[in-house]
Amino acid sequence: MGLAGWQSGDFKCRPRDRRIGWSRTLQFSCPHLIGNNNRFLIRAAPDVFPNLASHALAAMTQTLSADRQAEYGHPQLLAETFVDLDRFSGSMYQAAGWSCVGRTKGSARSNGRCNDPHCRKKQMYVRRLR
Repeated sequence: MGLAGWQSGDFKCRPRDRRIGWSRTLQFSCPHLIGNNNRFLIRAAPDVFPNLASHALAAMTQTLSADRQAEYGHPQLLAETFVDLDRFSGSMYQAAGWSCVGRTKGSARSNGRCNDPHCRKKQMYVRRLR
């Protein structure tokens, strides 16, 4: 049993923005071209199918751009996710070919501003799709 959730990318995130090199205008006008993996859960015994999480993640990212193109009329150029290192290691993203681009500042969007500190700095991973 498993669950995966995808949404549009965040408006801005310094580690990702540095990696892709988008201008500020592109950064705010194109978040729909970035897929944010906001939920991922696999509930299975590891001895039944070793490395199931990284296999499933790799398979999802191979079809994500084409699926979005078919459903919404635009491709996905990049996949991103945030990993809370206090709870997870991010190893399944690394095994699925994602790259670590850095840590966030630990703030969230609130009331239209991105400065609501929640003190949970997260590791950011990205994968180029096209």
